Amino acid sequence: MGLSSFGSMPVEAVADANPKLFFQTYWSGGRDKILERAERARRAGARGLIVTLDWSFSNGRDWGSPAIPEKMDLRTLIRLTPEGLTRPGYVLQWLTRGGLPDLTVPNMAATGEPAQRSSTSTASGCRPRRPAGMIWPGCASSGAGRSWSRA
Repeated sequence: MGLSSFGSMPVEAVADANPKLFFQTYWSGGRDKILERAERARRAGARGLIVTLDWSFSNGRDWGSPAIPEKMDLRTLIRLTPEGLTRPGYVLQWLTRGGLPDLTVPNMAATGEPAQRSSTSTASGCRPRRPAGMIWPGCASSGAGRSWSRA
């Protein structure tokens, strides 16, 4: 299983549930932040690392993808009501599991820091800063690099 650094569950919880976890990180933030996320995943028990070096954030996202709201407030709930009515199973799952999603990406924060909002992570200091064509030594564009896989 692969877990994105933008996943809604902490890598520690997912690794506990699935010991065959691979963690995917993006070129977002500086080198130290990326290495910090990779180390956090390794400590959590991830068996491998998927490094995505060619992805960049897009304010438009994928074709047909809905915009990610900043928070689940009354205004957002009203706007999303039609979608909730067509997917009552999702709404029921959220309500029976403690409420609507908090829209955070816990794996983008350092261990012990509060999770960031997904919209904050993709629209602020976590934007990729990699100049075109730049790679880290030891991390070839083919994806090969330092390995800590336990597979």
